[in-house]
Amino acid sequence: MPKKATAMENKDVEAAYSAVRQRGFRIAQELRDESFGMRRFMVADPNGLLVNLFSFP
Repeated sequence: MPKKATAMENKDVEAAYSAVRQRGFRIAQELRDESFGMRRFMVADPNGLLVNLFSFP
């Protein structure tokens, strides 16, 4: 079964990344910069929902 995903824009993606790591959630994709200007990471909840947290400069 394909994984479900959602995306949420965040003003301070670095702070969100730090908070998620401190709480022990599984990081599905490390924080990174995309070629088109987006900065993002993905986290997975225990049920497999992927959440793409991102920001633009």
